[in-house]
Amino acid sequence: MDGFRAKRSLVWCLLCLRVAAHPCEQEVQSACPDRPGSELARCLKDKSEHERPTDITSACADFIALNVACADDIVKSCDEAFFSDDTSLCLSTWTQPEDLSPKCAGVLEWALPKHEAVEEGPTDELGMSEKDYADKREWQALAASPLPRDLVLLLGEAACWPQCCG
Repeated sequence: MDGFRAKRSLVWCLLCLRVAAHPCEQEVQSACPDRPGSELARCLKDKSEHERPTDITSACADFIALNVACADDIVKSCDEAFFSDDTSLCLSTWTQPEDLSPKCAGVLEWALPKHEAVEEGPTDELGMSEKDYADKREWQALAASPLPRDLVLLLGEAACWPQCCG
C-alpha cells in the first residue's frame, strides 16, 4: 500500500508542474536543462552548447536580452532569479524604476510584452496594489524556502505542496 501512495504522490507532483513559467521555458528544457539560471543566456545563445537542437523564439530572445542587460539588477534586487517566472515581475513591478541601471531600464521597455493597464484598485504610496503585495509575498516565500530553488520553481503553486511533500 505504501508503494501505491508513493506513486500517487509522484503523479500529483508531476501534475502540479508548471508549463511555460517564462518565455524561454521550452528552450531551456530542450537545450540547457541542467544549467543554473546565471549560465542560461550564454548556453541558449551558443548552439554548440545545446544538448538538443533548439530554435529560439522571438519572445525567448527578448527574455535572454533582458536577463543579460539586467544581470547586475537581477543579482542586486531579484535574489539572482535569472530565467525565472519572477524575473520580469521583479524587474518591472517589485523594483522601483529609479533603482534599475539605465541599460536594464532601456531593455525592459521593449523586452516585456505590453499589457493594457487594468485598474486593480487602490495602491499605496509606492504604487503597489494588494495583488502586487500578495505576489511579492509569494515570491519571497519561495526565495526563503528550505528546498532547493530549482525544485521550488518546478513544484510551482503552493497548493500542490500538501500532495507532493506533506
